[in-house]
Amino acid sequence: MARKNGKDRGLFERPADSGVYWIRYAGSDSREHMEHGGTKSHARALYMRRRTEIRDGTWKSPRERRAERRRTLDPCAAETPLTLGAFADAWLQERTPHLTKAVHYDYTLLLKTHLLGRGLAEKALAEVNDGDIALLIKELSEHETRHKKPLSPRRINMVIARLRTIFATAHRRKLIADDPMQHVANLREPKPDVDPFDLSEALSVITAAYGWERAFLSVLLFTGMRPNEALALSWDSIDFKHGLIRVRRTVNRRYGFGLPKTPGSEREVDIAAVVGSELQEQRARSQLRGELVFPSKAGTPIDLANFRARNWPRILTAAKVRRRVIYQCRHTFARLALEQGDTPQHVAAMLGHTTLEMLFRVYSRWMHRPESSALARLDAAIRANPSHGSSHGSGLKTSQNQ
Repeated sequence: MARKNGKDRGLFERPADSGVYWIRYAGSDSREHMEHGGTKSHARALYMRRRTEIRDGTWKSPRERRAERRRTLDPCAAETPLTLGAFADAWLQERTPHLTKAVHYDYTLLLKTHLLGRGLAEKALAEVNDGDIALLIKELSEHETRHKKPLSPRRINMVIARLRTIFATAHRRKLIADDPMQHVANLREPKPDVDPFDLSEALSVITAAYGWERAFLSVLLFTGMRPNEALALSWDSIDFKHGLIRVRRTVNRRYGFGLPKTPGSEREVDIAAVVGSELQEQRARSQLRGELVFPSKAGTPIDLANFRARNWPRILTAAKVRRRVIYQCRHTFARLALEQGDTPQHVAAMLGHTTLEMLFRVYSRWMHRPESSALARLDAAIRANPSHGSSHGSGLKTSQNQ
């Protein structure tokens, strides 16, 4: 394969007992490592490709190819100024192993739609300041979606959140002197649309459902699980003896089964007797179709979009309750539990929240209050004060006489 002097065509080498092949190129000290399992024919084929590249002037040494890969995976290694867009893309690649497929898709779409296609993405990372971010937020606020609606404050805040993480990473790696996001505030979002059912409405919804629908809605209304968490349930995740459901996965229409929304969403959920009873009936209906608690006729997970479009409107009409989205079932559990005097800590744990902040912000109006509240005691004290009654009364008479 090679000439004796090894100057024109190259030389195959096989180090003793290594089980791998190396190639020394003619006129170069570079050697290229063949992966374990590579045969001599593989090495010969690779050599022929490299020989053609040398002849055509497109050959790059292994050192040059490694440097090129580093520039692709780590834009910080590039000699040209590192742009915001390049670093944001590299940051997303680094985060990919730690994200669920659904979250990775959302992050990719968010950055591609609202950042990477804009002029700010071409600006050097170290030169971006809070004024540039303010202009970006202004552009996003004036942007219209494909449905001719303005971009929501929540969506813009999601872009801000990703930028905070990106710039914090760059600052930690000493790529920028100051973090411009420290001076950027979130947009004010409208209060979340929380419109849960009351107890009588919740029972009417369950009564109006048929078969597996009853068990499914019982789980949503009385455990606080997210719809896709319930649709991903398998029978081995339900502990009837101790009255628990282990939430360990969710299902996505695009990506199938995956981890729950957040680490805190992996939790144990208590089930009331009514939920356990409905699940036992569902077990008799579904266990022959596989491991899933709520399987389709084909044994696959039920499509939540189809349930929303077909089953849910029929059930609400039959129950004679006001139309609401199915996610209000999760809010319903929080309302009913708090109204019955459950502790905020337990309700937060059931919902998969790691802090009480959201619970107090969203559900405080349904939190259990003592029968004799401080406000009632204040009112009683005011009424019991004679001076208040006389002065108020005399003042009223005076005004009437005038």
